[in-house]
This record gives sequence, C-alpha cells and structure tokens, in this order.
Amino acid sequence: MHKIFLILALFIFSCDEELLDCAYVPGGSAYLDRCNECVGGSTSLEPCEQDCFGEWGGYAEYDECGVCGGPGIETPEFNSIYDEGEGCDCNGNSWDCLGICGGNNNNNGMQYTDCDGTCISESFRDYFQDGDCDNYSWADFACEEKNCDGGDCGVWNGTGCYRQNRAAIKYDYYNDCCPYNISSEDPSIPNYFYWNQYYEATTGTYYFSYVGDQISTDEYFYGYYTTFTNSNGYNLDLDNECFELVMYNYIGPSFYNWSSYCSSYYFEQVEACNDFFNLNCSDYNSRPSQRSIYLDSLTNIQYQKHLEAESIEKSIEKDLVQIHGSGESHNIKSEIVIKIDSPETDHRIIEIDSDPNVVVQEGKNYIMKYIRKRIDH
Repeated sequence: MHKIFLILALFIFSCDEELLDCAYVPGGSAYLDRCNECVGGSTSLEPCEQDCFGEWGGYAEYDECGVCGGPGIETPEFNSIYDEGEGCDCNGNSWDCLGICGGNNNNNGMQYTDCDGTCISESFRDYFQDGDCDNYSWADFACEEKNCDGGDCGVWNGTGCYRQNRAAIKYDYYNDCCPYNISSEDPSIPNYFYWNQYYEATTGTYYFSYVGDQISTDEYFYGYYTTFTNSNGYNLDLDNECFELVMYNYIGPSFYNWSSYCSSYYFEQVEACNDFFNLNCSDYNSRPSQRSIYLDSLTNIQYQKHLEAESIEKSIEKDLVQIHGSGESHNIKSEIVIKIDSPETDHRIIEIDSDPNVVVQEGKNYIMKYIRKRIDH
C-alpha cells in the first residue's frame, strides 16, 4: 500500500515540471532556426530566411533591375570625375558628369572633365586635341592629366605645358610680271621653289636681293629680314606664324606676317596659313567673306598694308605704261634662288643699317630693312 502511494506521488510531481526552450524559458516556444539562432517565443526574433542566392541568413537581394546582388541604380554627386559603370537605369547606361542618365558628356566611358575636374559642357567636347591649345576658363586641357590638350599645348615638362610654335614662309610677286635675279640666304626657300607656296621656316636673319622688272629702268633691291616666333611658356596659346615676302617691281619688297587661327570670318591670307599647318576650321564652313572690320587688330594692319602696297604698285605701273608702253617682260620660267653659301652677313647688315636711305618695315614677329638702287638699261 505504501509503495503504490509513493509511485503515484512521483508521477504527479514529474507531470508538473515544464521543459525549457532555447531561451531557457520553461515551456517557452523559442526554437533554433536554420541558421542555428534562437528565435520566436520570448526572443521576438524572426527566423532567418534564404537570400536570392539560396543562402540561409544571406544578405543578397534583388536590385531595382531584378539582379541578385546587383549594384542597383546609383545617384552620385556630380562635381568631379566618376567611376565608369555606375548605372543610372536598368539598360546599361551610366551617369555623365552633368548628371544626365545616358548622357553624351563622356569620352569612351571616361567622364569629360577639364584639368580642374570641372564638368565640360557638351558643346566644348570637340575642343580637345583640335589643333588649338585650349586653356580657357570654360575648357582647360593644358595639364599633365590631359596630356597638354593631346599635344596641342605642347608637352609636359614637369611644371607646365610648353610648346614652340612653328613658322612658314613664302615668296610672291604682284601682277603678271615677276622680278628676276633673285638671291636669298634663307634655307627655308629651296633652290627651285614655287611662287605663292609656303615652306616650313627656320626663323632667323637672312639676306635677300632681287631686280624689279620695270618698264623703263629696272631697280635693284637688297636687304635682310629677321623672323621669330613666340617664346615657350607655361600654358601659352601660341599661334603658328606665316611670313610672306612680296617682291614688288616698283615699290620694293614688302613683308607680311599672318597668324594661324580660326576666325569667324573667312580671310584668304589666314586660311592659306591654316591650310599649311593643317588647322581644321570646319566649324566655320559657312563663314562670310573677309571683311577687314572683323579682323583682329594685328591682322588688319597687315591687310591694310597689303592693300595699300598693291594699289601703289598698280598705279605706278599704269602711269609708266602710258608713258613708255608695256616694255619688255623678264618673266622667269623656273624660279631659281641663287644661294650664297658663305655670306658675310654681319658686314652687309651693318652696311644696310647705316645707309641713310634704308627702308624699315616691322611687324609682330619680323623686321625687314632694304635699300633700292636704280639700274640703267
């Protein structure tokens, strides 16, 4: 009888004892999930779930484009250079540096900025490596990062972009009759040369002479000219220079200097210089014809000098034709320059400089001095 009571008491006591859950709560509902974490019940924690790669408790999610673990759509601050590939939509487009999704303000994926990291407007994209040194406030490419505007501003020497501009020279004459007995020490002019054609110039001081083919009495003109280009400098926008020596028969030689640049107006002398240096001004195909009032001051001075010389030359020849007739022409079939191999340059320059009748012409990048002497037939 005592044994039966003891067994019944032990049974009742064991039924009243509750089991502990994973949070150590007797009879609690917390449990271990697939990530072996205690969740539910008194923990208030949710069980882990599979991410889009099927990993329990993983963090990978589908982005806005439905790509598991994808980068989604980025929204950077548009104030400097941005990494290629920051998508702005689900079509593979990227932000340009103006903040336009799929915009064109980039160059093969590289954001189009200038040396300061400033975003360049699309209208100035073609300024890069266009043959002209661009170091403007709205488009500055004269730095090491931009390879000195692709070489247009020269080369980087460690502190800045340096460029030596080039020069060209040509000989020409006016009207139908050309001078003769031409002599020149300028190595830029070949022994057999073409009138009105530019040649790559080596700047310096050179002696020249020729005989003006006149109707009554010919005249001998001799002198020298000195040409030079602008010095190298940091981030300088240097124009290439074209020099022109026109050997007038009556008024004597006249020297001109045309700079190579793209103008809003078509101007024959400047265009010839541009063509020699392959400066492409294709954006100006519809430019109006040359009008001196639209030329820069230095070019306009040369142009007015050119017009005045031609007018005087034409007037003198017309008066002499009325007096003496047309006269004899000494037109040269092949224009030959007689080179002087061992010139006493210094002696002749001193002689020319000291002559009381010396004629001096001076321009932006040149100076010419000459003397005239009459030759009796």
